[in-house]
Amino acid sequence: SFNRANGIEKWHGNLPTPYNLFAPVKYRNFYFINSAIFLEKISTEDGTSYSYGMFDGAPQVAGQPYQEYEENQFERPIYNQMQTDGENLYIGDEKGKFYCFYLDRTASLRDGDITDPNNTFIKNPKIFKWTFSDENFDFQSNNITFLENETLYVEMKNGIATQTCIFALNTKDGKPKWKKVVNGYVLNWCLSNNKIVGYTENTI
Repeated sequence: SFNRANGIEKWHGNLPTPYNLFAPVKYRNFYFINSAIFLEKISTEDGTSYSYGMFDGAPQVAGQPYQEYEENQFERPIYNQMQTDGENLYIGDEKGKFYCFYLDRTASLRDGDITDPNNTFIKNPKIFKWTFSDENFDFQSNNITFLENETLYVEMKNGIATQTCIFALNTKDGKPKWKKVVNGYVLNWCLSNNKIVGYTENTI
């Protein structure tokens, strides 16, 4: 973090991987950052990493054998732009699976047990408010998402990338309000003035 007036560094922090490809999402006084398969929560004040209610490592008991547990992580890299509406985080992985989970006023999951090795994104799917995936469109390429008017807009392609589908997901339950299939490989798209505009190699 830098002082905007003079460019002097205020703080810096380390992330778990070098694959930090998307803009952080600000939630209250914290930033959430997707770093490959990991989700990090850091303070806006000093860059300190904080727990958000998931497994943080079980304490080792004196005299007991050392036990190694898998870190809290997603099944696949969460290579999509995260979104938040001030209550929930919306996260998508590279295979086009999207997740929604609720955060309280401390930017943490409600009643999360940070010492339970089973309290991870993979082992405890009950923490998610909803998840969404589609059997026909199952991978991401441009990793773009938009959030507006209780709707999460996402884009996915079919397995051979001959078709692209834009989904408008209801943020309350993750169900599609509508979807639009486009023939071809959509290279880029945006949401502007309640209209979605995108282009393939040959069409707009």
